[in-house]
This record gives sequence, C-alpha cells and structure tokens, in this order.
Amino acid sequence: MRARRLILLGVLACAAACPNPSGSASAPAGPASQSTAAASVASASGPDAATATDRRVAIPPTQSSERSDPKPVGPDADLLRPVFIDASFGTFHQTFLQYGLNAIERSAVWSHFYKNRWVHWSGQLVKVSSAALLFRQLGTTTSYDVLVRVPRIDPGLRRRLTTGRMYNYVGRIDSYDDMFRTIYLEQGQIFDAGPEGVPGVMLSTPPLARIFPPPPRIYAGPPGITIGGLPPAAAPSDPLRPAPAQSSRSDGPR
Repeated sequence: MRARRLILLGVLACAAACPNPSGSASAPAGPASQSTAAASVASASGPDAATATDRRVAIPPTQSSERSDPKPVGPDADLLRPVFIDASFGTFHQTFLQYGLNAIERSAVWSHFYKNRWVHWSGQLVKVSSAALLFRQLGTTTSYDVLVRVPRIDPGLRRRLTTGRMYNYVGRIDSYDDMFRTIYLEQGQIFDAGPEGVPGVMLSTPPLARIFPPPPRIYAGPPGITIGGLPPAAAPSDPLRPAPAQSSRSDGPR
C-alpha cells in the first residue's frame, strides 16, 4: 500500500512539472507574472506613451476670437476724378427721354458713355432748396428738367441767385426718369452766379423720332472751373472713341 502511494505521488509530481502538450489550457498566472504585466502596463502609460500619442494626433492651437479691425482704405483719386463729356442737354434728352430707342439700346449707351460722367450745361434756375438746384432747359417745360443735388449751398451764393435767370452749372450724371423726363445730377456746382446770370436761351423740345445721336467724347472740362473737394478733371483721353491714327503717307503731288 505504501509503495502505491509513493508511485501515485510521483506521477502527480511529474504531471505538474511537465508542460501541457496540447496547449488548450494554461495555468493561472502567479504573483510574479502579475507583477511583470503591471510593470509593462505602467511603462506603456508613461511619458513616452504620451509623446507618441501627441505625435499621432496633432491638435492645432486654439485661435483667439479677437480680430483686428481692417485698416481704412483711402479714396481712390482716379475714381473720384471728374470725367467730362461733351454731351449737350439736347443730345441727352434725345437719347434717353424720347421714345425712339428701346430699353436695350438705352441701357447699353447709358452704361458705356453716360453713367457717372460729368456735364457742363446752362439752364434757367427755377428753385433753390436746401440740398438741390432745379433748372428748366426746355421752353415747353412747366416745372423743371434737371435736378442738381449739391453738397452745400453757401448762404452768400443763395442771396446772389435769382430765379428765372440763366446760370452755368456742372454735375455728375446719376440717373434719369423717362416717365417724368427729368435728369438727376450729383455733386453739382453753379458758376458765374451773379444777380443777372449769364446769357442764354431756352431749348425747343426735340422731335419724337428714332434718332440715335453719336456717343459723346471725353474732354478736359470747362476752363477755369475747380470742383471743390475733388481731384482735377481727367486728361482728355477717350478710350471709348479714340482719335483716328495719323497717316504717314503724303497726299501731295508726286
């Protein structure tokens, strides 16, 4: 009996010492293996692991919500510089306030030759308001044909003006009303503003006909006139209607 017990204990000891050949089951980890795993986890979660994480996911820095104000842009002298055209009131009236041209034709001529250009006209002063001068150009008009908005009317100039007299004035073409047949000018100024005005006559109403006047030309503006608060008038170069090239061929006798 004692010999059998010794044999059984030897078999059990051999089974415990030998590795499992099938690999289907593993012995539970002892305290030494648990401490080794904990040490490996601790080393993985140290500063090196944090650096590796920062390298893998780059977080952009937070931008400040405060924005600097844009720098003010100064006025462009070329845009403010007056550009005068030699279009008379009769030509303007025939082009835009008559019914000879259709809307497409008038729109093309307006955008290319007239809008924001300056004119120098003479008309009969009808009324002086706080911010505008009203002029009558046609003898058949009962109210006014041109409304000239002015930045400021000097009190001394207001006292020198006489309604019913003819005066010279300039202004930038802003718009027109083909229903009431009125032209609107901006930044207007009146000149030669004596009590007697300047010599002039009223115009007759142009006939209702399909007449397409030639486009106006750019010129240097009336001599001796300076527009207050604006650069000098543009040079009389006309890119829309360039002057014909001079021929080098001589037409003299051969």
